[in-house]
Amino acid sequence: MIQVVADYQTAETDNSRSDDIFSPRTTKDDQEICNRISQTLQASGYQSLASIDISSVAGHVRFQGRVPSYYLKQVAQQSVIGMEDVESIDNDLTVVKPQLSCIEY
Repeated sequence: MIQVVADYQTAETDNSRSDDIFSPRTTKDDQEICNRISQTLQASGYQSLASIDISSVAGHVRFQGRVPSYYLKQVAQQSVIGMEDVESIDNDLTVVKPQLSCIEY
């Protein structure tokens, strides 16, 4: 799932006009960043990485969701480090143990 969060604020200047504090990035840029990250994570081959929530505001990326290991949490982060236009990564993924099912004989 891709989620783009736009949190643009405006400030009044001396000429009584509004200017973006968050400029020069736009929501379209953040959507593009999320799309590239999503494609990268899907190409990793790890199914659990394809289903995490990705959001971006002015290039500040945030991961949310659950993964079955700390290894996959790190894989998600390493896949994005150094990617063009990514300013920072907030890796808020939660590691949960997969539930094992018991088989009765």
